[in-house]
Amino acid sequence: MWCFSDYVRPKISVKNVLPRLPRRAQAIDRDGPRECQRAVILSPYLDKETVRPAPVGGWEVRTDLGRRGRPGTQGVGSRNLLRKAQTKLAEAAMHDYVQKIFTGQFEASLCMLNDCVQNCAPRHWDGRIAKYPFWQVAYHTLCFVDLYLSPDEQSFQLRDIHPHGWSELNDEFPSRRFNQRELTEYLAICRQKAVATLASETRESLQRESGFHRLPISRGELHLYNIRHLQHHTGQLSAYLRRVDEALQDPEAIRWTATGWR
Repeated sequence: MWCFSDYVRPKISVKNVLPRLPRRAQAIDRDGPRECQRAVILSPYLDKETVRPAPVGGWEVRTDLGRRGRPGTQGVGSRNLLRKAQTKLAEAAMHDYVQKIFTGQFEASLCMLNDCVQNCAPRHWDGRIAKYPFWQVAYHTLCFVDLYLSPDEQSFQLRDIHPHGWSELNDEFPSRRFNQRELTEYLAICRQKAVATLASETRESLQRESGFHRLPISRGELHLYNIRHLQHHTGQLSAYLRRVDEALQDPEAIRWTATGWR
């Protein structure tokens, strides 16, 4: 049996490997008795005797080990510890994958909102989307992106762009009109916060409560909720601009972004 992590090196003995393993992998190998610490870690080859790439790149951790990490009959303790190592490596790989997906979709949605803000002509800045002006829909969207990226409601830091504090988020209308430059700068702040926040999330933090009493969901689901809210209003702004500005009806004017910032 083999398990894979995300790190690739050529043939190396376990003596040379352990100091070079990332901290997370070292912690896995050093959690248990000495035989687990001495688990033979090979380079990414399916067969230990041949140089053949594994179907999934990365470290291959042998689990057919007996006492003191040597091939042979396994003890129950050794099998259980190595099975635990497999599980931890798989969980770590999945966590990294989820972080990558969330970050890619957050940046893509913010990129599309940025296109709307940048492409809105001055004559359309006060144009109505339902009963709210264009700029207010964009401002509302960014305020709640900023809010829901915070650990909880109490941790949210009000900014200069919130001149009347919480009333800017809670009242139907903001205290004043915000211009294109202000919203562009605020969007850049939200993008930076999204990348930093998602990079700091752990498997445990994503499973905790959202931190917002009106949203009884996990923090992981809160990130999806935040992206949905962001994309909902971005769709409104995009549809409005295409309707009122003939130059923006070209699909290349306001493009769909699949993932990441472009």
